[in-house]
Amino acid sequence: MKPVKKILAVADPTSDAQPAVARAGQLARLCKADLELYIASYYSTLTDIAADQQPAAQKVSEAMLTQLGKNLEQLADGLRRDGVSVSTRVEWRRSLHESIIEEAERCGADLIVKDTHYHTAIDRALFAGIRTGRSFARVTYRSGWSARATSWAKRRP
Repeated sequence: MKPVKKILAVADPTSDAQPAVARAGQLARLCKADLELYIASYYSTLTDIAADQQPAAQKVSEAMLTQLGKNLEQLADGLRRDGVSVSTRVEWRRSLHESIIEEAERCGADLIVKDTHYHTAIDRALFAGIRTGRSFARVTYRSGWSARATSWAKRRP
């Protein structure tokens, strides 16, 4: 097996819990790998608006990206204190799974770590390929690891 030298951790901008970042940090420490924390954010309400509102929407999206970057840097600082080499990147992207694949290529990631959470049957049927990690897993040759906020052991009755 090829040694892991670079890990891409996909943070969830909609959640306070960041299991992917925590797991990736543990792996980076164990493997002595570099870690990149990544957020691809997109809100259609800020993009798909009337032309006369574009400047205001642009300011709001830039402010959101700045805040997400600060949040990501706070996570990174904790990992750096633990001796992990961490970089961060925040982008405004429409397609999450495409942005993850492109970022993994750009940074040379050997491993992608992304969180996963429960989707109802109707969500899976209607949004399969949009909200799930299966989308990028099908089209990338890179290794991936899905992290959960709670362990499987805690979910058992």
